[in-house]
Amino acid sequence: NAGSYLVPAADDLGRPVVTLYQVRDLVATARVAITATGEQTLLAGAAATLHDLVEISGANESTNAVTVSIRDNLAGGIVRTIQLPANDTKDFAFPLPIPQSEAANTWTAQADDFVSDGTTSNGTVTINATFIKNV
Repeated sequence: NAGSYLVPAADDLGRPVVTLYQVRDLVATARVAITATGEQTLLAGAAATLHDLVEISGANESTNAVTVSIRDNLAGGIVRTIQLPANDTKDFAFPLPIPQSEAANTWTAQADDFVSDGTTSNGTVTINATFIKNV
């Protein structure tokens, strides 16, 4: 297309920015400690903002392996499932951001098999994540 061109990303001072994901002002981090069943808010939604997931880690302090479901909308469909072995930590970085389905939605985490079986009891499962904001 004649006359079309790319405009490079710029920081607040107008300097060109070359970065893997996003400029600093548009990066968000989140953390949630899960100690019971049910969805837990990982990152609350923001008006007119898409939060795309770029990295997530989980620390399982329990004596049981735990499956964690990640959703990009409260009570919505599962976007990612991560397996956390007992007493272990796992990190997951994605080659491309995982896009959020709709702006202003809340990201959640849920330990699907978080139980107490009478002999071993699940401890805290901590989820940390990094998101880029697309406004």
